[in-house]
Amino acid sequence: MKKKNLWRGLCATMVLVFSLTMFGQSLAFTREGDINLFLGTTPPTIQATEDTTYYKSDYATMEEMRADQKDYLIQSQIEGSVLLRNENNALPLAAGASVTLFGYAAATPVYHGGSGGPPNTGINLFDALKEEGAQVNQTVYDAIVAAGGNRTKTGLIGEIPASAYAGTESSFSSYGDAAIYVMSRFGGEEGDLNHGLQGDWQEGPVGVPELSLHQEEIDTLNMIRDSGAFDKIIVVINSGYAMDLGWLGDYGVDACLWVGYPGNYGMTGVAQALLGHADPSGRNVITYATDSLSSAAMQNAGDFTFDNLTGLYKNKYLVYAEGIYVGYKYYETRYQDQVLGINNAAGAKGVYASENGSWDYADEMVFTFGAGISYADFTQELLSVNWDKSSHTVTAEVKVTNNGSPTYSGVSKDVVQLYVQLPWETGQAEKSAIQLVDFAKTGDLAAGESETVTLEFSDYIFATYDQNAVNGADSTKTGCYVFDAGDYYFAIGDDAHDALNNVLAARGVTGMFDAEGNPVDGDTAKACKDTLDSLDNTTYAVSPYTGVVVSNLFEDRDINYFIPGTVTYMTRADWNTFPDTVVTLTATPEIQDLMENFQYEKPADAPDISTYNYNQDNGISFIEMKDVPFDDPKWEQFIDQLSATELAQITGDKMSMDAIPAVNFPAYSGGDGPDGHQGGTLFNAEMLCASTFSKEMLRLRGYYLGEESYWIGFRQIYAPGGNIHRTPYSGRNFEYYSEDAILSYICGEIQTKAMAEKGVAGMFKHFCGNDQETNRHGVATFMTEQTYREVCLKGFEGGLQKDHSLGTMTAYNRIGCVPTASDYATMTTVLREEWGFTGINMTDSSKDSASYMGTADAIQAGTTQFNNDPGRVPEVSNLLVKDRDGLIWGKVRELAKYYFYTMSRTNLVNGLSEEVAVENFTPWWKPAMIGLNAALGVLAAGTAVLYILSEVKSRKGGK
Repeated sequence: MKKKNLWRGLCATMVLVFSLTMFGQSLAFTREGDINLFLGTTPPTIQATEDTTYYKSDYATMEEMRADQKDYLIQSQIEGSVLLRNENNALPLAAGASVTLFGYAAATPVYHGGSGGPPNTGINLFDALKEEGAQVNQTVYDAIVAAGGNRTKTGLIGEIPASAYAGTESSFSSYGDAAIYVMSRFGGEEGDLNHGLQGDWQEGPVGVPELSLHQEEIDTLNMIRDSGAFDKIIVVINSGYAMDLGWLGDYGVDACLWVGYPGNYGMTGVAQALLGHADPSGRNVITYATDSLSSAAMQNAGDFTFDNLTGLYKNKYLVYAEGIYVGYKYYETRYQDQVLGINNAAGAKGVYASENGSWDYADEMVFTFGAGISYADFTQELLSVNWDKSSHTVTAEVKVTNNGSPTYSGVSKDVVQLYVQLPWETGQAEKSAIQLVDFAKTGDLAAGESETVTLEFSDYIFATYDQNAVNGADSTKTGCYVFDAGDYYFAIGDDAHDALNNVLAARGVTGMFDAEGNPVDGDTAKACKDTLDSLDNTTYAVSPYTGVVVSNLFEDRDINYFIPGTVTYMTRADWNTFPDTVVTLTATPEIQDLMENFQYEKPADAPDISTYNYNQDNGISFIEMKDVPFDDPKWEQFIDQLSATELAQITGDKMSMDAIPAVNFPAYSGGDGPDGHQGGTLFNAEMLCASTFSKEMLRLRGYYLGEESYWIGFRQIYAPGGNIHRTPYSGRNFEYYSEDAILSYICGEIQTKAMAEKGVAGMFKHFCGNDQETNRHGVATFMTEQTYREVCLKGFEGGLQKDHSLGTMTAYNRIGCVPTASDYATMTTVLREEWGFTGINMTDSSKDSASYMGTADAIQAGTTQFNNDPGRVPEVSNLLVKDRDGLIWGKVRELAKYYFYTMSRTNLVNGLSEEVAVENFTPWWKPAMIGLNAALGVLAAGTAVLYILSEVKSRKGGK
């Protein structure tokens, strides 16, 4: 009996261990690239010669590159940090200042949000300040470290209580030049911040939105102020999200510096800025409202469920009822109408901060888009604006002068922001009252120095998508980009609000005021009017990149298409249309079918697979395709060489790709981003780089990501990010550029091109409409066509236009009811045909979306690869060989062409020549795991046999 129990226990244990190791093997093989990176096991690098190094580094060693990269990241932090408040020139602090740090983030800042990339580590502000010569209170710092903290992505801010400083008060006066309170907020992948509107929020204090001031912070601010020990109170905001900051004056805060997420080295730049070793010159890429819940978009953010659908990833929805009015485009447009006294702008709908029940811009606003100050005083003169309507370019010249500073003697940089107001009247497509069109940053200017900055850009940047317009290139179609007739006002300003006031002054309007409610006149000299005599619905009725007609494609992505009258989208014609929350929707049968079922069926007229060549011996090596144009017939001959197995193999990424020896295509690895490579340097957050308003900083970001790719052997990185800060609470805002799609367009255009020039495929993510993390898997995202084109798509368009990015990673959400990766109109008609994109479009990790993102659906739509999902390979193989689906054959050949064309434009080609033979690569750990599992399987089987024999013997003995 004892032996039987022994064998039973051993058998159960061995079967459990064997099952777990087999599961682990399956998971490891799926994420082969991650495992290789962790173990330092990468495909062998083909030794390159001078003649076969097609993408070169500008550095002799990686150490030299990293030294310059570090300097760049520190400079990027300085230029991206935004000085929001500086009463009585509180900053910069004097050299060698004695300061006391407060806040958990002073010791443990958020270096990076909760998503992929390098580890979340770096230099903290305590060490950075000491390195820059400050005297820092060790007693209080030790108390912070001892207290610890516990921040999460979904509600806990991790702040320590004011009681943690008990017993340290006697040290304050010795370090009383300034109290520096570092406040943080943390979110990330699958982690929207707690806003308490819609959703099941389990963490954090009940009723306190995460971006509001929390009790621990209130108590600490009161303690600092009431101590009377500090000459100055400085708040440093370590957040990738727009916190409520209307309280700064209530607690005696003299200065506030937003620093975002600083990465490995950024806190050095923060310390340099605080101590006056450099002048922070960032500007807001987001709006700071008095109440972070007050935007139009926030009314429909969170968790919404169809009341008659229950399937996982098949029952959630989201309605962009705000239309195009995201961020400042809502607040500033309504402000204009408030000043003009029209369209119910001062009505009760949308009031969050006013105490009298009527909407008032000054109550609702703290710091607007584009705001930020410097230590130096600058003046800007608008010298000229010329809109050349024949070449469709706008050129502006602005003279910038540094008038000096009473407290800072170093050089400074200023930001030039150019905005436009478009003509609008009721019935036309929606337009914001002011919108950014271009920007530039000066070089270093000493006191008294000037620089004339020239801006030049295409007028396409401010064309309006009118979904009701007759298409001027094809009158049988509806919808296109237009310029309505009327007056166009171009204006510079210190921020979006200032620019709008300058426009209003040029229009002869009075009664303007600033964000604090103080009367202002505006400056007519900073605005310029240009008039368009008649509607232009022709110029951009076709794509500026390919000449393809651009017309309506997305009428069925509006919930009103399925259920007429469900949603009234907000219009500036009447601010009483401020969105109501769309709490309950009932799916129609058509919606239910789209949400619950795959849509692809092999068409009856699908081509016979004999139409296509495969396994041909054409003798064309991959390296021969390096410079072959995309439209060259040689690509078809190259693809003809691949077998059905090799064609299917392309579709199943595993954070790496295996070699294809038949065409001498080498194995390689890729990795996550967008703020640096796994195993590489942690960059400042992408949002911080956008806040530099420096095209050179954006170019260098792409450049150094490309350089690092060269040195660590990566061919792809899942970067940058182009989604929109639709609300302040979206968990991944830090890794996306801005709330403004035009700013994102420009940033993405610059960064992706720089990455491509260095030979790394940046997978621009998450394309598109992934503007919140809650229910990101499969959520049906409903909006108007204008909103989709001008907000969601526009943020990616600059980077994905012809000859820019080499890749994109698609989003988990749906556009309307159609999964993004399965959406032909987005993946093919817009991306390939309208924009001319010839790169790889890869899904996000698609194992997680297999229940609603069908393999055939996605391939038919134009998706190239399934990220982190080699399990799709046998599915594709069955479609090709078992189902003999000629349509899918043709699609897979197309995706193969895009794939090889892209990879032939990366550093993967380094070392290749027609004489080099590529071999398969199997990392050592794979056969080791197979061997281990084989041994465990034998042991499990052996113990099972012995248990069975003991059971038989026991039963015989019992008889």
